[in-house]
Amino acid sequence: MAQAGHWPGPAGPAMRTVAHQPAARLTETVHRRQLDNRSMPCDRTHEEEEDFARLLIAAAWYQVCARTLIGFAFTPLADTAREDPDAFTLDRLLSLPDPYMVADVAA
Repeated sequence: MAQAGHWPGPAGPAMRTVAHQPAARLTETVHRRQLDNRSMPCDRTHEEEEDFARLLIAAAWYQVCARTLIGFAFTPLADTAREDPDAFTLDRLLSLPDPYMVADVAA
């Protein structure tokens, strides 16, 4: 996500605005849930696992985007950002992953 700034067209500003938010939220989530604390139980609520999975999927989409714009062109991230750049937010981004994708990552 460090190269988040190479998106052309009308979706570019929205993409840049949201680009670092998944990483910031992942960092905050790891600290808040104390995922590095081995004395805490590994089990989390279903909602926590889904939220974490959605964040990981969003971060992966941005990673693809940072590596190659051609890969970006075929993601739900790209489609949604181009569809309505003004409505593209972190919450909108996190709503995009298909429930099957989320379940697979959370499993």
